[in-house]
Amino acid sequence: MGTVHPPPRQAHLAQLRLHLRTSSPPLFLSGASSTGKYATLLAALPTASFLCADCVQSHSDRLLFGALTQSTPCDLPDFLARLNAASTSVLVLRRAERLTTLAFSPHVAAVLLALPALAARPDLHIVFLSRAPWPVFRRALPPADAAACARPLALFFAPYGLAEVVDAIVAAPPPTDRALHRGFVATVVDALYPSTNDLPELAAVCAALFPKYVAAWHAASTRARAPAEAFNAVNPLLAAALRDLYRESHGVSRETVLERGKRRREMEGGEQRKATYGLSRASVTMVVAAYLAACNPPATDVRYFTAERTRRARKGRGGASVAKRRRRGGRAFPLERLLAIYEAIRDVDELLEAGDKGTAGNVSAAVSTATLVQVNTLVKLHYLSREGSGDPISEPRFRCNVAHAQALDFSRLVGIELDQFVHHDGTAA
Repeated sequence: MGTVHPPPRQAHLAQLRLHLRTSSPPLFLSGASSTGKYATLLAALPTASFLCADCVQSHSDRLLFGALTQSTPCDLPDFLARLNAASTSVLVLRRAERLTTLAFSPHVAAVLLALPALAARPDLHIVFLSRAPWPVFRRALPPADAAACARPLALFFAPYGLAEVVDAIVAAPPPTDRALHRGFVATVVDALYPSTNDLPELAAVCAALFPKYVAAWHAASTRARAPAEAFNAVNPLLAAALRDLYRESHGVSRETVLERGKRRREMEGGEQRKATYGLSRASVTMVVAAYLAACNPPATDVRYFTAERTRRARKGRGGASVAKRRRRGGRAFPLERLLAIYEAIRDVDELLEAGDKGTAGNVSAAVSTATLVQVNTLVKLHYLSREGSGDPISEPRFRCNVAHAQALDFSRLVGIELDQFVHHDGTAA
């Protein structure tokens, strides 16, 4: 089965072509992930030279300016000088809503919107790809910037409809048994679409289950019973896929972090235990977070890693199911999910360990840098493995290379009760 890419949105494509024919306004394309923003942009500017930067990975002004010129981190004057010498005609900022957070200076969004004038490059296109729509993004800017900044062409990309998802997946058919493919995809997408409309997620589930469906179809006792027997064979796998679908992680309240820090200090008698294995305490906590991200289904994050998580006793240990996930090496997980779990399980002392012991704002900004440095360090030390095609627009995903025994050891070093956060399916061992 071929790779499934989000198709361009024809109505938005017509608008972009109409506006870009006469001018080069900044573009603000908003919507959830996998809604065709980048595909539509590529179709509108097929001959342009693109350069993409991710505002999650490039999490400060200097890092972002360096990424936009494919060079080392730099300040605004150096960035403008490098931009004048570059041949890039389209700068794309992915996850642009991050520009309104404390990690960036308050005026960086207005500066980026005005880049064609600042760099004397009227041919330069600035494109923001954001999950927040333009009115929400604009309200988060300083009032003076919101009033004076260049107004972009703002387009909202709604999620693909069920029929559009089916058509996109069927457009990349498998090499064999194509006659069965559309009906299978339509049924699977219909079952999963209420839980997620993310096209790559749905395409991955269809690609994984279709060979098993075909095998059960050909092994059916009679042709009349083939559809029913084939879907009976993949039904348990479909239920497991539904649990494993990635949902957006919920934010963790500051109260949760403080409460957990207080609990850990009480448990340890107020003494800070230092991590071994040559890792800092914060890095050990990051390894534990990676293990939980790999072991737990994403749908359970709201239960274990938010203030609203339940504390009811679990009826079953589900040991066999958890052990099976560990033998498979766990799930691949996106960077944001890893950072959200890390935020949930660390304590407030690690904020000060990671950053300058100053104001809360300084600590927050320093932690943002320190945590991403920790992720890169853990990849180099082979505690984590990075996955992905290397496409600059794709979100980084990781796998955890730590066994349960080592994760348990690490969790004890930092005072985390690992079993409190490991999800069990409720089946008997």
